[in-house]
Amino acid sequence: MDFKPKPGGIAEYSHQVARGLSRLGDHVVAVGPEVDGAEAFDRSCDYAVVRMNEGDPQRRQPWQRIERHLARRKTFLGAVREHEVEHVFLGQWGLLSWAAAGWAYRKRVPYSVLVHGLEMTSEYRIGARPPKARQGLKRAELVFTNSNFTAEAVRGIGVTSERIRLAHPGVDPDDFSPGAVSDEERKRLGILGRKVVLTVCRLVGRKGVDRSLEAMVEVAKSVPNVTYLIAGDGPDRGRLERLSSELGLGERVRFLGYIRGAELLRAYRACDCFLMPALERPGGDVETFGIVFLEANACAKPAIAGCSGGMVEAVLDGETGLVVNPEEVGEIVKAVKKLLKDRELAQRLGEHGRKRVEESLCWDARVRQIHREIQLLRG
Repeated sequence: MDFKPKPGGIAEYSHQVARGLSRLGDHVVAVGPEVDGAEAFDRSCDYAVVRMNEGDPQRRQPWQRIERHLARRKTFLGAVREHEVEHVFLGQWGLLSWAAAGWAYRKRVPYSVLVHGLEMTSEYRIGARPPKARQGLKRAELVFTNSNFTAEAVRGIGVTSERIRLAHPGVDPDDFSPGAVSDEERKRLGILGRKVVLTVCRLVGRKGVDRSLEAMVEVAKSVPNVTYLIAGDGPDRGRLERLSSELGLGERVRFLGYIRGAELLRAYRACDCFLMPALERPGGDVETFGIVFLEANACAKPAIAGCSGGMVEAVLDGETGLVVNPEEVGEIVKAVKKLLKDRELAQRLGEHGRKRVEESLCWDARVRQIHREIQLLRG
């Protein structure tokens, strides 16, 4: 249900797997939602894409949601009938995935599941999800997890360790790379002659942007030429803009909205450090990895992350960035000031982050791992 051109890490991961398997010689057909920009995106793909008609998103009555699910299921079944499907790769675990897994099990077609973490938080462990969902996951030939944190949650519902494979997300080191930002571009961003802190995320409560804004008040006292760039959009944007105003941050904070491509790369290259001290919320709402940390590292920028969930796997404390307690604003302040003032440390952490991406956290390495595991199933 999350597939490009929709934004987000899950959509990106699924696309990279489809593209990578296709380039390794597999015939790939991806089934994803019909969204704005899909037609143009699909033309750019070197694999087949089948789109599910989502209908009117305002149709929210229970029977309307059932109709939508049945229509999605019909699209999936049509795609597998048209192609000689040897393996079903489920890019996330949700209602449609349960139906697809059920079809594969009945037809004796092997299937694997990529689990990102939020599907596996506390509501699963306390048994609130239907038994069919847990059973479908336990029947998968392989369960790929984006972090050890997620793997532990998967084990918590009874998936055996032999079926679990750790598959951290990746980043393309060619798409995200170090580089200079001209004075003209910096002037356009309003950061000429400024120290820059950057956050890239969907603007929701658990990302910790409110804590970051509070931290900037203190950072500015000792680093007066600091600017905080916030790239992304979401339901929390209005509240965060009001908070920034209430804190008197003024021009020190710039909300860039949702950006991508060259604009996003420019923002990473322009920053001195990346910041996303995400929080763990009640009910298992937690950051289970964070591809944005890898994107920053790929641009040779150090990252600051929260200490919960899978972020401690995305950012290696003292090696590719710094890990803080996001509940303690003082820790965020200390980490940001450290990276803004100690250029040598920031450069060393950023370079180590870039090297790590190139060696083990690039999409090429990740897709080859998944391809190899699926090939072993085929014998």
